[in-house]
Formats: sequence, C-alpha cells, structure tokens
Amino acid sequence: MTKINVFKTGDPLYGQKGPVAEWDKQVKVSYLSPEELKKYQNGEHGGSKLFTYEDYLKMKEQGMSNEEIANKMKISQATLYKRLKVWKKKALDDNQSNNKESATQNPNSDTPKKGSDKLKEFVDELKVEITSRNETIKKLREEVSFWKEQAEKAKEELDEIEKLKKEVIDAHRQVTELREEMQRSQELFEEAMSSKEGYQNEINSLRNQIVRLQETLEEKSERFDALQDSHWELLREVQPLKVLAYLKLKREVE
Repeated sequence: MTKINVFKTGDPLYGQKGPVAEWDKQVKVSYLSPEELKKYQNGEHGGSKLFTYEDYLKMKEQGMSNEEIANKMKISQATLYKRLKVWKKKALDDNQSNNKESATQNPNSDTPKKGSDKLKEFVDELKVEITSRNETIKKLREEVSFWKEQAEKAKEELDEIEKLKKEVIDAHRQVTELREEMQRSQELFEEAMSSKEGYQNEINSLRNQIVRLQETLEEKSERFDALQDSHWELLREVQPLKVLAYLKLKREVE
C-alpha cells in the first residue's frame, strides 16, 4: 500500500515500472564446469569433501581400517557401513547392466567373463569388509567385556562405599550417644561437686559447733571442778560444826 505524503500536492506517484503483464515462467539452469564441480566435491570452496566409492577403495589399498576411514570422512562407522551398502549395490547394479548391454551388443565377446571377474573382486572386497567388521565386532565385544568388568568393580566399590557409609552413620550415632552420656556425666559431676561444697560447708559448720561445744564443755568442767572444790571445802568447814552441835545436843538431853 502506497503511503501518501500530506505535505505534497498533486497526483500520487506509483513508480516508473508499472504492473507486470506476465511472469517469466522459464526455468533457468546453470551448469558448473567439471573443474569447478571437482573443486566443490573436494571441499575447496567450503564445506566438507564429498567422498566416493573410489576414494574408499583407494584408502583401503593404503591399508586404512574402516574406523580410520570414517574418522577421515568425519562420519560415524554406522554411516560408513550404510554408504558402503549403497555404493556396492550401485556398483553391482551398474556391473549387471553393463554386462547385459555388452552381451546384447556383442554376444561373442568375453565381457561376461570380465563381469564375473569384477563380481569376484567385489565378493573378495565384501569378504574383506566382513572380516573387518568381524574384527570391529570383536574389538567392541572386548570393550564391552572390559567395561562390564569395570562396571562390576564399580558396583563392588559402590557396595563397599555403602557399607562404609553405614559404618560411618553407626559411628556417628555412637559418638552422639557417648557425647550425650558424657554430658549427663558432667552434669552429675557438677551436681556432685555442688553437693560436695554444700556438705563441706555443713561439715565445717559442724566442726565449728563442736569446737564451741568443746570450749563450753571445758568451761563447764572447770566451773564444776571449782564448785566441787568449794563443796568439799564447805563440807570440811561444816563437819566440826556438826560434831559440836551433836555434842551440845547430847549434853542437853542428858
């Protein structure tokens, strides 16, 4: 939708091209030169290299394993096996179609023999591939066995750790009980010490009382001895008076 400026006068301008009467429906195809296409396949213009079955066979001739080839192609071994399946199926189909065409064009030629040789080579390669896959499976089984043993060892270690955890929990519980018992013993000890101080004060008070009573007893004993001496002194003084009174009374009676 065209926006009209309110500050301009005159008819609105819609541009110079005008409406399109008919769209060009032709498909324009552009082709790359073989050199440019090879550069794109080799990854020289960015991206990753496009590997073919011929590249795979060359790397196999160099003695590389499937694992090394997959790493070089930056794909997983499972993806490599899928590509090999497609490549070999395509190579077999191409070989069969070429054999049929050759047999139709020239029945007396030895092309079927060459096709059988290629088929034999393909079977040999397939056997090599199967052997390689068997070796890979063997390695994987060995790794599985190794990790299984590691898992069993880890399980045993975990069981041992669980036992240690239980022992630590029991030890912690025993330490807590011992601490509580020690706290109670300390409280009893403090209570006993407090009682001991009270008893000690009471004993000291009783000792002081005994000392005072002993002093009072000694004072009373001294006073008793003095009174006893006075008593005997009075008895000695009264005795002659008693004798005199007795004699006087006796005379009066006579």
